Amino acid sequence: MTISSCVQNTSATGKFNKAKNSSREEVNGEIISQTGNVTVLKVWGTHKERGYAYGYLLGDKIREVYEGYIGYVFKPYIAKAKKAIKSNQLLKIEQDYLDECKAIIEGMDAAGFNTKNFDYLDLLVANSFLDLRAIMGSDAEPNGCSSLMAWGEATNNEELGGKSIITRNLDWSVSTKLIKNNIVLIHIPSEVDEQPWLSIGYIGHCGALSGTNQSGLSVF
Repeated sequence: MTISSCVQNTSATGKFNKAKNSSREEVNGEIISQTGNVTVLKVWGTHKERGYAYGYLLGDKIREVYEGYIGYVFKPYIAKAKKAIKSNQLLKIEQDYLDECKAIIEGMDAAGFNTKNFDYLDLLVANSFLDLRAIMGSDAEPNGCSSLMAWGEATNNEELGGKSIITRNLDWSVSTKLIKNNIVLIHIPSEVDEQPWLSIGYIGHCGALSGTNQSGLSVF
């Protein structure tokens, strides 16, 4: 599967009028669709611009996932985890991703979502809690998930046209906050050393639990 087909399919919807925030500033993102429990979001530009658009357009759902799942499951370790991330000793997070998470919070603020007591460190905890739990010895529920990919003869029909299809199964939890907030997030970076990619996961996640890039490299 290549991301180019996804980009072409979404552009065909004609829904790329750029959002505007309350200050009439351009927001580099568009909610392509929200069907059932799956949101398809496209963001473009720099890490900061993409992060800002993510927070601006889906900030309410980011909070919902954090408060309804991450903050609940990881609650006894939140303060320690934030301290660990801020110290940059246990985990090394590149500046681009620090800037992106900070921009998500800025986008949430600009859209009028209440981000009181919720900052970029909370967002980073939400994105690295699996690593942090192992490092810090958390006794939270075990996590596991699986993905399935089909291609070739398995998808050789009129509907799929022989393309590679990726599915992700959230096996570790029955949390309604996760189940109803799935996302396909399409990134179109403006940085010359990056390429378009998409991820499949839950809203608020900034990396790739499952995903693929324009070159066809996929992670599960």
